[in-house]
Amino acid sequence: KLIGRWHMIFLAWYEPLGALTPEDASAYTLYSKHFYSLLLPCLPKDFPSALKDLFTADLMKPAVLFIPSSHHFPHTPIQQLSALGLLSRFQPILFSVGYDAIDRRIETTCKGEWTQSSESSLEGMLNWFRKDIGLWLLKLLEAADGRLPQGSGKTARERVIELMKPAMSRFEYHIYKSLSELRIGELFDIIIEFPDTVPVLHDLRICLTKTDQRALLVKKLCESNSRRLLHPGADTQDIITQYISLIKALRLLDPPGVLLSCVAHPVRAYLSRSREDTIRCIVTSLVEPGHSLGDELDRTSNSNQNNQFSNSEFPLQEEGDYGSVSWLPDPVDAPAGYKDGLKDDVIESLVSIYETRDGFFKELQNLLASRLLNKTFEQAYKRQKVDRILRWKSQLGSVSIAVELEDRTLNLEVSTLQASVIELFSKSYKYTVEQLKKKLRLKSSKGMSLLRNTLYFWSNLEVLKEIEPGLWRLFETRKSFVASNARTSRHGERSISSMLLLFGREKEQVRRRGLLFFLPPSV
Repeated sequence: KLIGRWHMIFLAWYEPLGALTPEDASAYTLYSKHFYSLLLPCLPKDFPSALKDLFTADLMKPAVLFIPSSHHFPHTPIQQLSALGLLSRFQPILFSVGYDAIDRRIETTCKGEWTQSSESSLEGMLNWFRKDIGLWLLKLLEAADGRLPQGSGKTARERVIELMKPAMSRFEYHIYKSLSELRIGELFDIIIEFPDTVPVLHDLRICLTKTDQRALLVKKLCESNSRRLLHPGADTQDIITQYISLIKALRLLDPPGVLLSCVAHPVRAYLSRSREDTIRCIVTSLVEPGHSLGDELDRTSNSNQNNQFSNSEFPLQEEGDYGSVSWLPDPVDAPAGYKDGLKDDVIESLVSIYETRDGFFKELQNLLASRLLNKTFEQAYKRQKVDRILRWKSQLGSVSIAVELEDRTLNLEVSTLQASVIELFSKSYKYTVEQLKKKLRLKSSKGMSLLRNTLYFWSNLEVLKEIEPGLWRLFETRKSFVASNARTSRHGERSISSMLLLFGREKEQVRRRGLLFFLPPSV
């Protein structure tokens, strides 16, 4: 209604001028500019936000701007805004409504959706924008064509489409950018689900060519790997499996291998330096049936027989191979020596983690020898115990560690959870049980029970102690641990005395000492 009143004033004031100069278009233009210059300082402070709400309402429920608000105002709101010059002045607000609609659509339709349905795909997003947002903007600007510059020999629709071309390009860029940011944040989980997520990776590849998001991808994926993969709680076999999927996924995103070089380096360094069983896991995966590396080995053998590249749709070119017909210069964002460690074959990439292959030969020899011994023993067992089968169960999660404290060094063989807990305390002296639960990602009640048992294990070794309910602290020396016990005992004695007074049963000092004997250390 406020816009309608302004428009009525605009028409009423122009009526005498229009009667004097009915054919003079310049007079109308001059009057419009002067009226606009007087109206703009008088606009309420919340007018831009109210106008944005009006545009949003029209987008959600079309025709809001195309229906007269009452019989007193025969013109539609969009015509009134155009005549007053407010539509062109606040056109960025109109476009911001389109940007917000795109963000909402991506959040609700594409987030966590990797099955590549027609709606969540990049092509589906572009089609939705052109069909809904694009037509809506075209309709608005077409209705306001009276305020647009006139083109010779062009219809109103042609003039509007020509003016919308730059805006449409910006909207499509926003789709590429927003969708790539969403997929980059989900990339770790997308790689886990590889190869089912190949269509999503193809969409992300297109988005990366349209936007400058490669550095963001490297940063986010390295952070996700460090937080969710490269820690003591992750199994070595799981790290290797994720590394294999990482190679395949990033080769789809970036065939030259620049992204793979930047992201894979921390994983390769962690496997070679922090995991002593890396070689054993790789060799076991190659030899034992049912592992993905065994399938890779079969594909490699078949492709070598056919004289094809082994396992790569985009083979890496050799350094300095300038005589090749398919030679291309290195990408502009490629770091020096980025091809070091990059191989066309997944198995070769794993083997190249180490400088020599002697460790693999030795591990393969030990594994085959162990399998032969087990088979011989099983056959002898069957002869002694007819109709019985011997099933071997290897011990899992045994870690040999050395805990270096200020006054002593503990050489222990512990479980993986016990090693993970003490490794966390090497970064911070204090942790609550909830913090440990989140960092170790323990969800079940059984996991919490194992965590408590682990904390008590280190408490018995006088390394960790619960200084407050649910708060555990690392003690570097036995002296500080014993001093903490003394403070705890005095606190417990006061607590027992207070309880006896509260219940009216104060007894002899001997009785209190007896109660203190049964008091848990955590009190």
